Amino acid sequence: MLARKFEAIVVATLGTTLPCLLAGALVGVVFRSNFWIWTLGLAAISFPWMLMNRVHTRFYRGVLSGKSLIENIKYAYTSTEYYPRTSLFGSSWWNWYWGFFRRHF
Repeated sequence: MLARKFEAIVVATLGTTLPCLLAGALVGVVFRSNFWIWTLGLAAISFPWMLMNRVHTRFYRGVLSGKSLIENIKYAYTSTEYYPRTSLFGSSWWNWYWGFFRRHF
């Protein structure tokens, strides 16, 4: 069980950080003179969004539930399970937005 949890931690870490670095590297290829600035800069910007979307949590749970790698990737990036919810005006930021601004119009 401990080995499976370690595997889940490794998959969750790599599945969250590698796409951020890849997104930065794709832009960095265009601007070769400052490749690392683009790569690390865009990775630093996109990483908090990956965390707020709970991608790492879905990767972790997917490994523990025994999903294959392809199933786990689909689950982590497309599922809304463990999606962040607001507690003020409903279950999404859209409801929060309209709940907050509807009295001002």
